[in-house]
Amino acid sequence: MKTVNYIKTFAIAATTTVLFACGGSGGSGTQSGSFQGTVVNGVAQAGMFSVGQAVFIGYSGAGKDKKYTLKTVPFTRIDSGRFSANIGNYAGVLKVEVSGTYTDEATLLPVTVLATAPLKAAVPSTSVTSGMTVVVTPLTDIAVNKASEGGVALTDTSVTNNNKAVSALFGIDDIVKTVPIASDAAALAASVDNKQKAYTAALVTVSQYVAEYAKIITNSASITDVKMTSANQQEVLLAALTQISSGINVNTTAATPVITITAPSVAFKLNQASINAATNTATMGLVNAAGSTVKSAIIAAVNNTISTSDASVKSVKAFKLKITGSYTGKLAGIQAGINIPAGVTIKTDTGGILSSGVIDAAGNDFGTIVLGKVNTGGTILSIDVMNAAGIGIGTFATIYCTAPSTVSSADFSIVSGSKMVAPITGAVIAGLMITIE
Repeated sequence: MKTVNYIKTFAIAATTTVLFACGGSGGSGTQSGSFQGTVVNGVAQAGMFSVGQAVFIGYSGAGKDKKYTLKTVPFTRIDSGRFSANIGNYAGVLKVEVSGTYTDEATLLPVTVLATAPLKAAVPSTSVTSGMTVVVTPLTDIAVNKASEGGVALTDTSVTNNNKAVSALFGIDDIVKTVPIASDAAALAASVDNKQKAYTAALVTVSQYVAEYAKIITNSASITDVKMTSANQQEVLLAALTQISSGINVNTTAATPVITITAPSVAFKLNQASINAATNTATMGLVNAAGSTVKSAIIAAVNNTISTSDASVKSVKAFKLKITGSYTGKLAGIQAGINIPAGVTIKTDTGGILSSGVIDAAGNDFGTIVLGKVNTGGTILSIDVMNAAGIGIGTFATIYCTAPSTVSSADFSIVSGSKMVAPITGAVIAGLMITIE
């Protein structure tokens, strides 16, 4: 993956781009010149962006579903992720897409967000006013994903409701309007604005979530052991944010939108990430600088959403499936049956098919597919794991289920007849075992 070279673009655009002061105070910057139009300011933050571009998108047509570019502006390291553009007299739902490179707080590694898979934020038409500031973060991206789920056109109602719902999930005042403090311990410690600090802490939580997702799918022992290319980093970020957005539900029938979590893995990992961010060496300084009040508020907001979700995500436990043995090659597939202990519930849809977010597949190539089904008695989980590029020995999947505190991995057992097969030939490989941890 190549980082886009904006040097020539910056040189041309330098006279029209507004450079803001660093920090988390927001701002209402204006552009020089006497022309009229709506000036929209923006702040991009996942970690701190060093370079990037923002694309302002409007919608036309009878269904307001035909998008077009209003303005594209670059930003550099000295802008600290800030940008500004005059979008003319456009009136309608506004979407801002950001691409570029930022430093992830949880891993301290650079992540390049491609223009083909940008971070997004959307604003309802009634909020599009000159001098406004639009914040673009992973949280706003999740909200846009929900508002446009199924390929539907963005509307004032869907954008407003999903922005409010995702704000509530992370305990943020407003994910589009509240400007996070720079992800710097000194800047956080110096601020007295808990709303802004809470936003930064929520972004750190999401970074932790993405890092822990990467740990699972790369079969790494810890976050610091995760080794990825820049292409993998982009893929993991996109996959993790998609997992969160697809694992939550926004009920817009009530006067105030209600958000619940529907995927067990999302409930488990959001809860863990909100707690683990305070102990991860890379992020604990940021969480501590944000303050215990902010930290507690984030954890409380996440857990409150979990507590209002359906019973299958309220008390989720995780168990890892692992292949052990002396085989040194790759596996093409795994067919396994797992005896489910009494008291354990694995969430399913119609026909016993596993619900989204019940199993995470591991694999360094990011191509592992897992299909699963629970029998009518709820006593056996059957899974098929496939990967054309091969599956390595070690942990190959994580199962999320509800279970009493007394249940441990030792209470699970593998059904006789489970097998691992070799690539190309499909021959069963002897001497391998599936264990549950």
